[in-house]
Amino acid sequence: MSLEEFAALPAEGARHELDRGELITMAPPQFLHSDIVSNLFYALGRHVRTLKLGYVHAEAGFVLSSDPATVRQPDVSFLSASAAVRKPTKGYFPGAPTIAFEVVSPSESATDLETKIRQYLTAGSKAVVSIYPDSRSVWVHRPDGASRRLEGDAALTFPDILDEWSLPLGDTFPASAE
Repeated sequence: MSLEEFAALPAEGARHELDRGELITMAPPQFLHSDIVSNLFYALGRHVRTLKLGYVHAEAGFVLSSDPATVRQPDVSFLSASAAVRKPTKGYFPGAPTIAFEVVSPSESATDLETKIRQYLTAGSKAVVSIYPDSRSVWVHRPDGASRRLEGDAALTFPDILDEWSLPLGDTFPASAE
């Protein structure tokens, strides 16, 4: 499928991504997934707005490649102010988010997740965060190949990108998920 065909899909309520020309249809997120996205979106959004660092989006489309056509929708994305100069008024963002946050769904395979992470980083993301609700852990992946696992009392931070922003993992996961 081409980018043009993908963009012309009817808005039927299902989420779609385009992976190397292949249409991927995703089930609606479950409540735990949505709770984590909300917690992250509000905590990050407040900080980014206050310091005018850029923009925070939920499920925005990013064209990671046009040949083969790849459009991804991270659960939450941060787009730095410098990257946002290319922010379109229509269509999808041409490029990768500065940071992509993906809450891992039970149906998502490790291979599919690895593919997404690689696609974001190859397209220019400075970090990709994969959030695992069941283990209440987070992996942060960087373009240089470095990855780190956070769990327990750790906090999600990006001093090189988001200044002093910090989100304790306990504030990322809802209390009912314990």
